[in-house]
Amino acid sequence: QIARAVVPAIHVFAKVCKPIIWLIGKNTNIIVRLLGFDPNETDSEVSDEELRVLVNTNTNLSKDERTILDDVFDASETIVAEVMRPRADVVFLDGDMPIEKAAAYVREMPYSRYPVTGKDFDDVLGFVHVRDLLDIRDPEAKTVADVTREGISLPGTSKLLPSLELLRKRGIHLAVVIDEYGGTDGIVTLEDMTEELVGDIRDEYDLPEEKGGERTERTTFVNGVATIEGGMTIEDFADLTGIELEDGPYETVAGYFLAHTGKMGEIGDVLPSDDGYDMTVTQVDGRRIETLEIRKHTVDVDAAKATK
Repeated sequence: QIARAVVPAIHVFAKVCKPIIWLIGKNTNIIVRLLGFDPNETDSEVSDEELRVLVNTNTNLSKDERTILDDVFDASETIVAEVMRPRADVVFLDGDMPIEKAAAYVREMPYSRYPVTGKDFDDVLGFVHVRDLLDIRDPEAKTVADVTREGISLPGTSKLLPSLELLRKRGIHLAVVIDEYGGTDGIVTLEDMTEELVGDIRDEYDLPEEKGGERTERTTFVNGVATIEGGMTIEDFADLTGIELEDGPYETVAGYFLAHTGKMGEIGDVLPSDDGYDMTVTQVDGRRIETLEIRKHTVDVDAAKATK
């Protein structure tokens, strides 16, 4: 029932995002016209910095319009690897799995599309939509591989905007992200890419947010302690906790922990910090850090009052 419910939501999402993707797919002259200028008045290309100045000085733009345009500029330097879902967080379907078994499995899952694998996770055959499993139109189809759709692969170093335009033109909502060795690094969806530009897009089938709509530092920390998912990006971690982790060869909190401890995380491992907090592994799944506890060295007065 969950899988069937997701299908109409995806159609709504595609319609909502269509004008945004159209704007991104056009060249910078569109934005120049939006700002009230004629791009034909100059013989030279308009640089990103010049466009930023136009955006910041144009009084006809609303705050939301200005924010979206700023995000578009920032996204011009973003690569696919920064917005992808790591392989450890991806639900794959084996191409040899019987369709009936796969259909029963996806009914309990909150996703609408799944990458399909061949001999291993680095051999991705394509992807399958829940409709392909719940509404079989080919009587000869027996396995997931028989109803798998053709997919595309993107290097993790691919720029976000051209990749978004490629998916839009091909009418594909999911791509496999390939690492430098040709292996599967993760997946990226059209929704992941669009949310990088306009923020979180929620529908009636998403899990509800915490009470109040937005999570803040005071509602996250209880007596100076918070539990964080290892797969959370360091940017989201900073927004949620107010703690900024230094940049490095990692994208997630778990990656930060591994890079600074130099070992695979085990329950109870602690990473102390001089910035007023300790980070402790509280849950692992194999070699993957699932959750960590962030404990402040001291609890501020306001937070203490809020818990009384």
